[in-house]
Amino acid sequence: MGRLGLIMLALALLGTVCFAIAAGLRHLMKRARQRSLARHAPELLRFENLDPKVAGIIVQQKTQLQLGMNIVSQMLNDPVLLIPSEYTNPLEQWLETNRKELS
Repeated sequence: MGRLGLIMLALALLGTVCFAIAAGLRHLMKRARQRSLARHAPELLRFENLDPKVAGIIVQQKTQLQLGMNIVSQMLNDPVLLIPSEYTNPLEQWLETNRKELS
């Protein structure tokens, strides 16, 4: 091997080492982010590969939907509110489909 061959081999080895270090650091950072999410916001773990702003909006929407479902459920179970059956049936169907969707 000539001098040029040794230089190329050293550069390839250096590039491989740099790539391995970068991949290892990325992996450690991802694990640290997962641990932090699991500790502080477990509902975001499903959305960890998404942009954090998008994941926050999705969680916010699910929370609002859950609150709306609770209100509708309380309305349907309240004996003071006599809701006609033509309105209760669609509301009950809406509750069922959203319960399936949230789980």
